[in-house]
Amino acid sequence: MKLRLSRFPWAVVVPALLLIGIGLLGISSSDPHGGLTRDQLKWLGIGSVGFLFTALFPYRLLERLSYPLYALHIVLILAVAVGGVVRNHSKRWLDLQFMMFQPSLTMKLALVMAVASCIACSRKLKRPQGLMLPLVLAGFPAALVKLQPDLGTALTYLPVPLVLLFAGGARKRHLAGLFAIALACAPLLWFFAMDNYQQDRVKALLFPDDMRQTTAYQTTHALYAFAGGGLKGLGYGEGAQTHLGWLPEPHTDFIFAVIGEEWGLWGAGLVLLLFGLMLLALLEVAANTRDPFGRLLVLGIGTVLAVHIVQNCGMNLGLLPVTGLTLPFVSYGGSSLVNMLAGLGLIVNVALRPMPVFASDISQDQ
Repeated sequence: MKLRLSRFPWAVVVPALLLIGIGLLGISSSDPHGGLTRDQLKWLGIGSVGFLFTALFPYRLLERLSYPLYALHIVLILAVAVGGVVRNHSKRWLDLQFMMFQPSLTMKLALVMAVASCIACSRKLKRPQGLMLPLVLAGFPAALVKLQPDLGTALTYLPVPLVLLFAGGARKRHLAGLFAIALACAPLLWFFAMDNYQQDRVKALLFPDDMRQTTAYQTTHALYAFAGGGLKGLGYGEGAQTHLGWLPEPHTDFIFAVIGEEWGLWGAGLVLLLFGLMLLALLEVAANTRDPFGRLLVLGIGTVLAVHIVQNCGMNLGLLPVTGLTLPFVSYGGSSLVNMLAGLGLIVNVALRPMPVFASDISQDQ
């Protein structure tokens, strides 16, 4: 299939570029020495190469590589368990000398491709057993990542097969039954899957006044940042919570609070608006894609983006427990930015290669 540049998804790419720019401003504001900003620019350059590769490499060939890429990431996650680097009591990274690589992040794209390929080729989606393989594909790496421990990242894998099964045509009653089973098993997550510090984060969400100086400290100061910013914000570089050191991890987990304090409600609202426009445009790309694998690929990447956006903004606003999930395109982090740009490239790839369905379309593409 030939590229059709007239179909370039500007409505997806332009918001992403603006969010990257906003993120660089937020990082530079919380980074007086400039080292983090330079690193982020370096990763932006590397991510741009990844974006071009995933945008131009025929995605139908990637479908053939989906299971090998998935298997490779399983091996890499197991390698983390054996020889990974420990930071903040978690073993999540491989030291590649020139960078710290987090396989659990890039696993998200590999998982999306594997599940999309599985569902696109399945002839058993109307049967209950047709749900099993996509769920296993997500559940196995989720269990491995939970052991790092990184429950927040592990939980981001699970919505992918659910959304893609729904979009792929699975029966709603089967999905409803699956949801009911998950809801009934939710208490088991508390007792058998969550460590004490993770339980404390849930308690801090429910009883913040009792834990303001301990587990709820981050969320408390994030809310102070939003309150201090008001409608118009305190101005670039003027955030008290950030520059007096009261807001932890201002360049990564809580960069949305930095934006809220320095840019105010208008700035935070602009970020949410850009994310909303991006996700709507992404849905339009999926709706205009005739190829089942391409459509599911776009929806899977959109699911990962939406989970990150909701979780990160929710924890900044005290609506969800604190996790280590970054704000896509905005937060500091090489693995995160490169991974998100690669996903953006795949969306562009699908948009530029509509699957021909009519004879006239076929003749034009040959």
